[in-house]
Amino acid sequence: MRTFIFQGNPDSFDIDGYMATSPHPVLWYVSHHAREMAVGDRVFLWRAAGKKRSPAGIIASATVIERPRLRPESEDAKPFWRGGDARGAVDEMRASLRLDAVAPSGGVLPAELLKSDPVLRDLPNLRFLSKTTYLVPAAMAAHLAAVWEAAAPLELRVSVPEEALERSDEVARHLARTTSTAELRRLYDEYASRRPAGPSTRVAAVRIYQRAEIVKAYALDRAKNRCELPGCTVLPFLMDDETAYCEVHHIVPLAEGGPDIEENVACLCPAHHREAHCGKQRDAIRSQLQALRRGASPGGGKP
Repeated sequence: MRTFIFQGNPDSFDIDGYMATSPHPVLWYVSHHAREMAVGDRVFLWRAAGKKRSPAGIIASATVIERPRLRPESEDAKPFWRGGDARGAVDEMRASLRLDAVAPSGGVLPAELLKSDPVLRDLPNLRFLSKTTYLVPAAMAAHLAAVWEAAAPLELRVSVPEEALERSDEVARHLARTTSTAELRRLYDEYASRRPAGPSTRVAAVRIYQRAEIVKAYALDRAKNRCELPGCTVLPFLMDDETAYCEVHHIVPLAEGGPDIEENVACLCPAHHREAHCGKQRDAIRSQLQALRRGASPGGGKP
């Protein structure tokens, strides 16, 4: 999986206005790296400063759902081209994207913050300003994702669609793998002290809920990446980093008003996770996990 930055010029295209419409799919002009892009690649949408010198930076994250090909602009995007810019009226090399998260109106993960980061200060779009499409080096990609995800409690992020949770899980797994239990506990306590009463939502084609990566990371560490359903004998498979694959489950789903806190999550193997949602024994599984959490106390994990 590769990571790209797609840059938009607000002088030519009202990118903020367009993002506010929750478009799907998003067609984006690709000036470089078209042959390297694949379905599933991650994209960060970057708003340039423009003539008004608005704060530049990342305003959204997305996933490639169709590789670049020559195609016309989408009808819903055409009204947002400024000053009769001809690019909105001609066929160009465009990739099709699914938005995963969008900053609130006017919000941005600012370029100045990224320039101060020792890893991200050499992002290609900060060094070469003339392109619209940039390939993010692999050494920077995971860190950039983590910085973006970490902005969620600060309300830079407004939503995470259900189909984007796999990406969210990658960040949580990275945190669980690289952060001590004590630090995860500190981050979780910080999150818990300021979390909203319920998950953030917006209405698009479906209602979507924001989940905090620190809750998942803490849960993975607490369970040592093992299924917590009593009596589970399913052998986990190992991921590339040699850790066992496990999924974090909300015992009372967010859609039913369940809180995004440590007492309402448990690690499950994929089979039991699906059963907890779809199986005939789902009510019994919920009761078992609730009993487990009532009897659990913080602890475990790595030093």
